[in-house]
Amino acid sequence: MTLKLTNQASETILRKLPLELQREISQFIKRNSLLAKKDAEKYKIYPCCHACLKAHLLTRAPKHEEVINSHLDCEPGHQGYYLDGKELKIIEE
Repeated sequence: MTLKLTNQASETILRKLPLELQREISQFIKRNSLLAKKDAEKYKIYPCCHACLKAHLLTRAPKHEEVINSHLDCEPGHQGYYLDGKELKIIEE
């Protein structure tokens, strides 16, 4: 079964980032999904909060900030925090 992200922006981000970071994005999305469902194309769709994903990516890969900001049109995190699995993390500036 192939991983499919929740929208076109997420798919575009993956193609523009290094393979190691692509894997980390996939793992983050799986860790932070409330559910996984199959779509008509037999992909698994893992929805996650884009604000949390953006905060995580900016924390882990600040040199890719331009790509991340251009494809995730939201504020990073929620009032200085984001969830990663069961852990509440502080966004460090």
